[in-house]
Parts: sequence; C-alpha cells; structure tokens
Amino acid sequence: MFYMDIIKEVNRILQTPPGIALPPTLFRGESECFCKISSKMYRFFEPAERDGYLAGSMEDWLLLKERQIIEHVKTFDSNAKCKMPDTLDSFGSLKEDAWFILGDVQQAGGITNFIDFTWNINVALFFACNDISSETKDKDGRLIVFSFIPGIEKQHHIIQQRNTGYSKPQSAVFVRPYDGGLLDENNEMITIIKIPAKEKEGILCILKRFYHIDYHTIFNDFRGYIRNQKLVFPFLSE
Repeated sequence: MFYMDIIKEVNRILQTPPGIALPPTLFRGESECFCKISSKMYRFFEPAERDGYLAGSMEDWLLLKERQIIEHVKTFDSNAKCKMPDTLDSFGSLKEDAWFILGDVQQAGGITNFIDFTWNINVALFFACNDISSETKDKDGRLIVFSFIPGIEKQHHIIQQRNTGYSKPQSAVFVRPYDGGLLDENNEMITIIKIPAKEKEGILCILKRFYHIDYHTIFNDFRGYIRNQKLVFPFLSE
C-alpha cells in the first residue's frame, strides 16, 4: 500500500516514531513534478516581463504587484479594509489585514506571491493525486515536506489563513518566500517525495474511505463547483 509507504517515509524524515503525532510541518501536494517550488506570480511572468514593469530587484517588483493587488481589491470589495504604508520597503511592513486580503485572493484562485501549503498531510496528498486535467493524470506527482523550524518566519512569511470558505478543511497555510517567489528545493528543511502516477487512484480511495477527503470536503462551498466544472464539462481548459 503506497499510502503507508509515504507515511513511513515522512515519519523517517521527521524522525517521528509510528503512531506519534507529527511535529509542526507544512505539506504541499503537486499533481506533477514541477521544476521549481514557486508562487503563481513568479510562474506567470518571465524575467523580461518583470523587468519591463520595474527596473530593480525581483523583490521590488513583487512588492509593487502585491501593493497593486491590495489597492485594486479594495475598490471591488467594500469589506476589504486596510491602511497601506506610504513606503513599502518589505512585505513585513504590511499589516495583518493586508496579508489576509492577499490570502483571500490566493484562496479564490487569483495571482499572488503566496505558495499554498497545509498542516494536513492528507490534504496535500489529495492535491498531489487529484487530477481533473487529463494533461496531468498520467504524470507523477510529488509531496513537498517543509519541516517547521522555530524562527522560520525570519526567513519566510508563514500566514495562517482565516477560517473562511474552504480554507478550514484545507488547513490552509500560505508561505511567502522571503526574497523572490521561489523556495529552494535544496534547503535542508525541504524534502520531496515522488508519487508515481499509477498510485494516485489508490491514494485517493484511501483518503476518501478513511479520512473523508474528496472534492466535496476540500472544496466545500459554491466556489468548489466553479473550480471543478470539468466534472460536468471535461473539455474546459481552465
């Protein structure tokens, strides 16, 4: 049973005896083995395009985009209230309410510099194996294990999303890389476990049968259907 092999490997990585609760650890599931652990904002723009917006560092460009996202969201959502600093020198200079606005954008499928993680290994495995797209269902997935070390916030911003919508069943956590939109896969805190495509269906069956994790518990509101319209319209590309 490959599911149990994954759990044993995670226990080995985290040096946790079987049957003992895992220490605080972040998990991310990806339906294919991407070349980088990156934010959507980083992935969507090539370096030449980023340079065209701002002559400066990658971090400067990302901060500019994050400020613009927040300001535009405020014009659409009257409940999105936060005061922006006159000068945005670093992400840490933003107030918590600004972080939550960006988190809501991320949760709704928008473009931000956040990378989705979860405290729940089973939720991460769901995302690693749940392939609506026929383009990825035959590709190997991967589980990213991000070992939590006290003081990690000094390196990356770890944001616990508010329990709204389906952030609660997903145990959603956002990681905003300290500098740029990438996490270093060679960092000693990160371990990657490959999930063969042939094992995905079996893992999903275990998650549903024993942990009640499936489409409807992970995406447990109306937006869940919108995100999964391929269940009705398989030809949709987005």
